[in-house]
Amino acid sequence: MPYKEKFKIQTYLSIAIISAALMHVIMGAYFAIIGIPFVALLSLIDVLIYMITFFINHAGKTRLASYIAFLKVLSYSVLTTYLFGTDVNAHWFVLAAVLPAMLIMDFNKIEKLCIFLSMPVFININMALPLLFTPPLQLEDSTFLGFFFVNILLLSFFIVIATNTVLTQKIAALKIKDIESFKNVSSVDPITKLHNRRYAENFFTKLTDDDFPILVCLIDIDNFKNINDTYGHDTGNAVLKSVADVLKQCARQTDPLCRWDSDIFLISLPKCNPDIGRVVLDKIRRAVQDTIIETEENQIKVTVTMGAAPLVTHNYKNAIAAAAKNLQEGKRSGKNRIIL
Repeated sequence: MPYKEKFKIQTYLSIAIISAALMHVIMGAYFAIIGIPFVALLSLIDVLIYMITFFINHAGKTRLASYIAFLKVLSYSVLTTYLFGTDVNAHWFVLAAVLPAMLIMDFNKIEKLCIFLSMPVFININMALPLLFTPPLQLEDSTFLGFFFVNILLLSFFIVIATNTVLTQKIAALKIKDIESFKNVSSVDPITKLHNRRYAENFFTKLTDDDFPILVCLIDIDNFKNINDTYGHDTGNAVLKSVADVLKQCARQTDPLCRWDSDIFLISLPKCNPDIGRVVLDKIRRAVQDTIIETEENQIKVTVTMGAAPLVTHNYKNAIAAAAKNLQEGKRSGKNRIIL
């Protein structure tokens, strides 16, 4: 689980635990005052369990703390319903335990499914308890109303907080998805599906000293203008796609590729000296030369000329300018070659 998402769960759990502990302190004091020490003692035990859970959660063991909190709320629901009956609304605390556990707690899908299936079981147990056993404790009307409203308040608080947390996470996830989708669209060339110039420039600006040296190479399709003029732009686009596919097949996974200009591609070869670079680039050159590009009406073969230069500092523009100069020399000296 991502750190930020786990941090949000940890924060939510801490708020819920502290809120429940404070409410049990108030209830424990109240039951001690009205002369029901047994319930006051149970409230004290609840407070201790919640404080232990809080420190477990604070220590980063959110998953364990989630288990304890889930089981604690379920036990509170069952025990309170047994002691006072369903009129105090404690049986609905099954929802306060199950909903957060299903929606945001640090459980996997199988665990969440089991928790979801437990909800009707525990609700039915709670509803059946007053039918099977006479509640051992009877409350006065004023105490009953106080207990009733405290439970409603706690239940509403936990459900509202859980729902708000879930909605916040979902909205954040949608925003991140939209941002990533926009980044992908804005950094990918629509014809070749390679990265575009914007991506390449961003790649160069993020290089660290450990990434050098890098061999930068510009790859130009020979006579591409003639192909467009003779066969049309659809065929020209087919040639671009085909050459891009060859580049993807021949390049190493560590070699960023992009469409730099109209019919010019750029490939970066990290941690690559000129000798190794020439081998990689010649493999690409020969693969393009041997590729037959089939369109609806024609079969075309093309070649590429490459100009490469080393990038040894963060000034990538100088390296690309040097590669462009070598590319022009390759064009003048006969094309279908590599100039390093």
